[in-house]
Amino acid sequence: MSGSTLVFAENPAFARDLAFSLYGPRNVVSVVVNEEADQTNESMGSPKPPDPDQQRIRALNTQKKQLNQQLKTARAQRQLKQAQTAMQKARPTPRPQ
Repeated sequence: MSGSTLVFAENPAFARDLAFSLYGPRNVVSVVVNEEADQTNESMGSPKPPDPDQQRIRALNTQKKQLNQQLKTARAQRQLKQAQTAMQKARPTPRPQ
């Protein structure tokens, strides 16, 4: 699963560091700078980006959803394995002739 996240920072290095601290260094693929959007947002008076606590809560919520999905997958795999084992035990073994 992948997604895009918008991070507001003073420069790309700060944006990268913030993304690393929120999502972990292995989960950040790239940091793209969009200077056009910065100029447009400043001229339009866009709202301030969420504070670090809000960003942390959002990151934890996303992580929770991912872990719940992993849990469902692991349970389904366990049930499948148990069903396969039960089927193998229920099969009659061929007798040599």
